[in-house]
Amino acid sequence: RRTRRVLTSLLFSLKLRKHIVEKLRRDPISSSMEQRSSFTVAVSEGYSSCIQEVKNLLSQDERQTEGQKNLLSHLQSAGFILPRAGSSCPKSDKTSLNNNIWRPW
Repeated sequence: RRTRRVLTSLLFSLKLRKHIVEKLRRDPISSSMEQRSSFTVAVSEGYSSCIQEVKNLLSQDERQTEGQKNLLSHLQSAGFILPRAGSSCPKSDKTSLNNNIWRPW
């Protein structure tokens, strides 16, 4: 009887240990995923800010060069920036716009 109790206790202990080891294994993975997520958000916000700055710089000059117009048009058609108020939206559908957005990840 005592041997049975010891074996039962040992099995229970091993099962608990298995769960603890699994948690210890998963903790660094979860932490890395959280860090990656926050980094991705920061990169995305920085990228959006940069695109808006490019748009602002290109839009400042009323006499835009053909290259400036082409770049603004490309950024708008790719869905990176919204067209100016009063101008027409690109005719492509939203799904193709989402596929053209460059993502660093």
